[in-house]
Amino acid sequence: MGHLSSLPGLLQTQANIQKPLPRQKCANLLAALDSLYLLLAASPQQSATPPEPSNKAQQQQQQQPDKVGTQITLLKAGCLEALLHLLAASSVIIRSQVLKCIWQLIDGNHACQQHLLEAAVPHPQGVPAPALQAVLHIALQGGDMRERVGALKVLLAFSTANPEGQQALVNGMHLPKSQRPRSAGLQSPSDSELMLCLMDSSREGLQASGRAARVVSYLLADNQQCKQALLGQESSQHVDGTLSQAGLLPSIANRVCAMCSDAAGVSGGDAEPQTRALHLYMLLLITWLVGYPPAARGCLVLHPLLPVLVSCVQARENGSNSITSGLAATLMCACLTSLSQGEQDGLLDTIKHQAGVSDTFAAMQSMQQTPEFAAGLSGLQVSRQPPPAPGAGLQADGIDDTEPQHMHTHSQAGFENPFDLQSTQLVLAVQQEARQRLLGRQATDSMNASTPHALDNSIKLQQAESQIQHLQRQLQQLSTSNAAGHGSSAVPDAQQASLAQQADQLAATQRACEQTQANSANLQNTVERLTSENSELQSALAAARQAEQDALSSAQRLETELSDLASAYNNVEVQSYQLEAQIKRLQNQAGESAASVGKAATELGSPTLGESSNIDAEDTAMDDLLTCLGIEEAKVQLFQAKLEELGVDVQPLLDSIDNG
Repeated sequence: MGHLSSLPGLLQTQANIQKPLPRQKCANLLAALDSLYLLLAASPQQSATPPEPSNKAQQQQQQQPDKVGTQITLLKAGCLEALLHLLAASSVIIRSQVLKCIWQLIDGNHACQQHLLEAAVPHPQGVPAPALQAVLHIALQGGDMRERVGALKVLLAFSTANPEGQQALVNGMHLPKSQRPRSAGLQSPSDSELMLCLMDSSREGLQASGRAARVVSYLLADNQQCKQALLGQESSQHVDGTLSQAGLLPSIANRVCAMCSDAAGVSGGDAEPQTRALHLYMLLLITWLVGYPPAARGCLVLHPLLPVLVSCVQARENGSNSITSGLAATLMCACLTSLSQGEQDGLLDTIKHQAGVSDTFAAMQSMQQTPEFAAGLSGLQVSRQPPPAPGAGLQADGIDDTEPQHMHTHSQAGFENPFDLQSTQLVLAVQQEARQRLLGRQATDSMNASTPHALDNSIKLQQAESQIQHLQRQLQQLSTSNAAGHGSSAVPDAQQASLAQQADQLAATQRACEQTQANSANLQNTVERLTSENSELQSALAAARQAEQDALSSAQRLETELSDLASAYNNVEVQSYQLEAQIKRLQNQAGESAASVGKAATELGSPTLGESSNIDAEDTAMDDLLTCLGIEEAKVQLFQAKLEELGVDVQPLLDSIDNG
C-alpha cells in the first residue's frame, strides 16, 4: 500500500489552479486522476448486473475488501483533500475527472461519506465552503454536462445507504422568507440553494429546477424520516404577483399538473427543457410516494392530479411522449402500491374504468423500450445535443486549460438522461407490485361478481318450486271437484280451458325451473373453478416468493463463505511467507555453524579437554538446530496440506524457496 500513500502527492500543485495551467501540468494532473480512478473503479463483473433495490444496502456493504481497503488508505493519505482542492480548477476537464474520482472514493464507504460531509473546499473569495455545497452547486448550475453528471454521481453515491447523510442535507432545505425563487450561487448554509432551484418556476431555471428534483429524489430514496421531514416542509410560490406559502408536496404535484398542460401546447425545441424537467419532477413524486402512505394520500387529495395523469396515459395513442405517459402510469401505480386495501377502491376504479389496466401497463412497457430508460438501467448517461457549429472542431487543439466557446455552448445545450440506475429499478419494482395487486383484485372481483348471481338463481329456483306446488294443488282441487260434480261425466268448457291453461303454465314453469337449476349448477361450478384457480395462484405466488427468499439466502451465504475463504487464504499466504523467511534464516544459521565447526576441526588436530567440551556443546546446538528444522519442516508439510485443501498450487512456492 506504499504506492497508494504517495498517490495524493501527485495531485498537489503549488500553482494557482483557479488560473489557466500550462498544458504539460494539465496532462500530468489528468494522468494522475485517471490512475486514481482506475484504482477505485469497480470490476466489470460487479457493474454488469445491477443490484436489486431491496438488496442495495447489503451489496454496498459486501464490496470487495480490496476496494474498501484502498479507499481507507487513500482517505488517510489525504486524497480527498487533494481532490477537493482541484475542484476549483479552471479546466472543466480536470473538474469532471476530479468529481469522478470523488464518486469512486466515497462509493459504499460510510467513513469516506462522513469525511466528505465534514470537508470544505477553497473559495475564490478565500472563505472555505462546505464540500457538499460546492458539489451541489456544480450539479445544479454547472456550465458543462460532464461535470454536472459527475456531481450528480457524487451526490447519488453519498446518499446511497447513508441515512445520516441524507438527513443532514434534508435538514438544510428551507426557503428564505419573502424571497423569490431565483438562480442561487454559493451562499451561506442557511440559504438553501437546493430549495431555491427546486421551486424556481421561471423558464430560464427549468433545467436547474429539474436537476434539483433529481437530487431531492436521491435524498428521499429508502428514507422514511426524510420523507416525513419534507412532507411538513413549506415552499414559497408566486401567484398573481403575491407570495404564498404552501406545502412542498402539493406545490410539486401542482407544478406537475401545470407542466403537463403546458407541454401539451408546446412543440419543437422549446418543449425539450420543459419535458425533461417534467420527467424529473414525476420521478421525484414516485420516489416520495413509494412506501410512504401519507404522501400518497396527500396526492389523492389534489383533485386535478389524477385526471391529468389519466389524460397523459390516454394521450400515448395520439403520439404523445412515451416517457411522459409511462411516468404518469407509474405515478398512479405508486399511489396504488402505497395505500392499504381499504384505501385503494377509488384509485382502482379510476385505473380500471378511465385509464384502463391494459393501457396503463402498455404505457409503462413503451417507456421501458426507450433508449433513455435502457441507458439508465445500464448506469449510462445519454443526452440529446445539437450538432456543433461548422468549423467549431478546429478551435480545440489537444488538452487546453480553458474551455473553448463552442464547448461551453455545446454542453450547455445538452440534457442529462432523466433516468439513472436508481430510478429505473424503482420504476420496475413499482410496476411489478402494481401488476400483482391489480391481478389479485380482478380475481377477487370476479369471484364476488359470480357469487351474487348464484344467490339470485337460487332464490328464483325456490320461487319457481313454490309456484309449481301451488299450481299442482289447484289442479288437484279442480280434479276433485270435477269428479264429484252431480255425477256428470262432462266438464264445462270454461273449466276445461282453465285446466288446459294451468297445465301449460305448469309445464312452462317446470321447464323454467329445470333451466334455472342448470344455470345454478353452472354458476356453482364456475365459482368452484375460480376458487380453485385462485388458491392455485396464491400457492404458486407463495412458492415463488419462498424460492426467491431461498435463492437470496443461498447467495448471501455463498458470498459470506467466499469472503471467509478469501480471508483465510490471505492469512495462510502471510503465514507461509513468514515460515519461508524463518526456514531461510535457520538454514543460513545451520550452514554458518557447520562451517565454523569444520574450520575449528581443521585448525586444531587433537582437541584438548576444554576444546572437547566446546565440540560437545556445538554438537548439542547442532542437534537442537536439526530438531528445530524438523519441527519447521512438519509445519511446512501441515500448511502445504491445508493449502492443497483450499485449492492452492504450492509447488511454485516450494520452487521459489529452492531457487532463493
